[in-house]
Amino acid sequence: KRRYSTKDEACRHYIDIDDYPEFLTGTLPHSFETMKTRYGGSRVEGNGIGPWALDEEYHRLVDRFQAGDWTGAVDVAGDIGHYAGDLHQPLHLTTNFDGQLSGQSGVHSRFETKMTGRHLDEFRPRSAAAVG
Repeated sequence: KRRYSTKDEACRHYIDIDDYPEFLTGTLPHSFETMKTRYGGSRVEGNGIGPWALDEEYHRLVDRFQAGDWTGAVDVAGDIGHYAGDLHQPLHLTTNFDGQLSGQSGVHSRFETKMTGRHLDEFRPRSAAAVG
């Protein structure tokens, strides 16, 4: 829900990586600053900043642990889990995220919400005590 209510949150959940020619050749810069210099900040942010947001949250998590802020660490860990999950959803990695470029509009919602919702009853997570 924060994605829709917090400024600059939406772009943290995806990356339209196929908009960058270097992705196909394996030469895409990993540095956020290099990407902004090469493509401009508005294009990079418009294409999503998911990988860099995930990296930023990782460093925030380390800071929370080092500060002994366990409540803050749990919050940041939740963001990390969400961003990592989003970046493993194939439609969060392409400019054709909703099938709008291939005549399949609505595929994102069907894949991410309707299909999973239909089968949610079949998901049976196992619980076990954490071992340290």
